[in-house]
Amino acid sequence: DIEYDGSKIKPGHTYSISARIEIDGKLRFITDTMNAVITDENNTQKVDLRLISVAGQ
Repeated sequence: DIEYDGSKIKPGHTYSISARIEIDGKLRFITDTMNAVITDENNTQKVDLRLISVAGQ
């Protein structure tokens, strides 16, 4: 779970989440799409993130 202060959420704003995986300080995987959360009721409780491999690593 990721916790946040709900009192700081502003109506009309968009909030998103992203992820990255580093191995030995080198970026290996990252999300490449916007994943709206909090103000998108359908993506607040359980969010599946798709990460892609970073080329050349």
